[in-house]
Amino acid sequence: MRDSRSGFTMTEMLIVVFIIGILAAIGIPNMLRSGRRAKVAGATGDVALLKTAIDSYWIHHNYTYPSNIAGDLTGATPRILDRTLVDPCTGRAYNYALTDSNRVYAVWSNGPDGSQGWAWSGSAGASRTIRLNGRDDIVAGNVPVQ
Repeated sequence: MRDSRSGFTMTEMLIVVFIIGILAAIGIPNMLRSGRRAKVAGATGDVALLKTAIDSYWIHHNYTYPSNIAGDLTGATPRILDRTLVDPCTGRAYNYALTDSNRVYAVWSNGPDGSQGWAWSGSAGASRTIRLNGRDDIVAGNVPVQ
């Protein structure tokens, strides 16, 4: 007489668990990398927007750059930005620096690693550049980025 119980054998269950484990091992790292790529893409767009906003401020305010981007761009008349942008990589406001007697600026995100990987290069004036040190920073300014 045949046993009337039906169901999966232990071997079948182990095979299914093994397959699910393999799929998870492949899928989870890909999902984590896509989150990082999305943050970098968002920061890249924000830095480009901030560069445009800073240049607009310069035009509307007698050819002077803002002393800080958080207050000057959101409180300016005419208003340049509706809100202070937050870096998706670090969760803090974007970084901004003026140099060369407030004639040269840079706005940047430190990227996913959170540490600064760029520096001013050249002497003050026409030869000033922003030099990237091979890190994941996202930098824009009114001088060339190398």
